[in-house]
Amino acid sequence: MEISCVIITRILPASSSISPTIFMVLAFQDMIEEDGELTDEDTVEPEYQGRLESVTTSSAKDEEKHDPRIPLLNARDSANWQSLTQLRHWLNELERDASLTVDLADTAAIRDMANTVQGIMDHIRMKIMDVVGIQDASAADVVKHKARELIEDMDRVAKQCEKRRATLMQMAEHSRVWNAAHDAIELWMQNADSVIGSKRTEETSDAVMREELTAIENLIGELDQKKEAIKDVNAKGNSMLDTYTRDEAHSLSHELSKLNMRWSKFNDK
Repeated sequence: MEISCVIITRILPASSSISPTIFMVLAFQDMIEEDGELTDEDTVEPEYQGRLESVTTSSAKDEEKHDPRIPLLNARDSANWQSLTQLRHWLNELERDASLTVDLADTAAIRDMANTVQGIMDHIRMKIMDVVGIQDASAADVVKHKARELIEDMDRVAKQCEKRRATLMQMAEHSRVWNAAHDAIELWMQNADSVIGSKRTEETSDAVMREELTAIENLIGELDQKKEAIKDVNAKGNSMLDTYTRDEAHSLSHELSKLNMRWSKFNDK
């Protein structure tokens, strides 16, 4: 383009009123019309275009290879870092499992949960030693710090498991006592219903009639005692409802309502 401008300047007549600059602009416009519009690719030298693509590609590969959230470590510390991350996820799952709710009315399920929590606690205690080993063996401060934080959280969860197990053992005993009292009054009402509801015919002997009459009199004599038993079942159940979480008390609350409704119907007979 410089050569074209020089030629144009030389062939201009001295007397011409058009300046060389105007001719240069016109010549440049003609070149654009002939060759087409300039693009972004035309403004970048091929050599630098190749370098730009190379840098962009290598940067993308670096981003794929390395997660910025993970520090640059040697092979051993990198493996330790991954192990600590996996142990963190494992600990979170165990903490969730240890906090699962139980049914206050189901004594066997409560005892099973207490055993499960005991196993979780023992497993965490053993794994703490593995993390201590990683902390001692690592040369990277970030790995040591991550291990130290995990040890603290593992110890915290283990202590929570210990408390949870103690609560479950206490809960199991309360549930056992309540179920025993509940089942006793339920059995008494079933027997009473069978005595009161027995059918009699003209062929029933006097001896059988006397036995049935004696059984009914015994039921009447036991009513006051059973009223106290119902109060005791309600008191124990309400105490459990006040002590433990609502999530664990749905079945117990339902069983108490059923028992009281049945007792009311029994008294109406």
